[in-house]
Amino acid sequence: MLEEQGLVEIAELSRSFNRMTQRLTEIEDNRALVLAGISHDLRTPLAKLRLTLDMASIADTDLRLTAERQVETIECILAQFLVFARGFEAEAVESLSLNAVISSVAADYAQAGVEISLPDTEQILTGRREAVRRLLCNLIENALRYGQAPVTVFAVTVEE
Repeated sequence: MLEEQGLVEIAELSRSFNRMTQRLTEIEDNRALVLAGISHDLRTPLAKLRLTLDMASIADTDLRLTAERQVETIECILAQFLVFARGFEAEAVESLSLNAVISSVAADYAQAGVEISLPDTEQILTGRREAVRRLLCNLIENALRYGQAPVTVFAVTVEE
C-alpha cells in the first residue's frame, strides 16, 4: 500500500493505485476460487465415468485404451487447474529422483504406446515433483496428439 498523503495529485494517485491493487487481488482470489470449484465439481462425474469404463465390456481394446487415456488426460487437466488455483508456490520444493518421476509417468502411459528410456545414472533434482510430472505429461500428450504412436521419450543426463 502506498501512503495516501502529500500533494493532492500524489495522494489521489496513491489512492487510485491502492484501489487498483485491491481490485486485482480480489479478482485473483475469485479466479482461484472458480478454478478450484470447477475442478472439484468435475471430479465426481469423472470418477463415475472411470467406474463405468471399468465395468463396461468394451471388446475393442484400442477404443477402451483411448477412452481410459482421455479420462486420465481430463484428470491431469483438473489437477493442473487445482495447482494453478492454489498458486505454484503451494507445491513444496523438494529433493527428488528424476528416474522415479520418469518411471511413474512411464507407467501411466505404458498402455498408450509410449516408451520411456531412463538415464543411465540416477539424477537427483531440487524442484516441485508435480511440476516435473506435468512437464513430462504435457510433452507426452502433445506427442500423442500431434504425432503418432509409438512415442519414445529419451531422458539423458548432461554433464556440465
